[in-house]
Amino acid sequence: MVPAVIPMLLIFIPAILMAVGVVREKELGSITNLYVTPVTRLEFLLGKPLPYIVLSMASFVAPVLFAVLVFRVPLKGSVLTLGFGAIFFTTALLWFRKAITLTA
Repeated sequence: MVPAVIPMLLIFIPAILMAVGVVREKELGSITNLYVTPVTRLEFLLGKPLPYIVLSMASFVAPVLFAVLVFRVPLKGSVLTLGFGAIFFTTALLWFRKAITLTA
């Protein structure tokens, strides 16, 4: 049960934060300001999700440490590979959702 919570947190926390951020920007009108700045769509797609990726990694590291230290769940394999996989998964998920919201 404990290892299953970690991917669920990687899916839900950045998605909710990103959705709230996009809705807030559209309501305040700051997304319109972003459209008229000389920032390309690629720069927007690369730069906007970075804080959410950092928060996602914090929400990834905390449960992993909690699972290993408190529940004594053995961590098999490379920790570095697990971390890169989490970063890749979160980044791909956020970019995909951001691309959907930009086209909607």
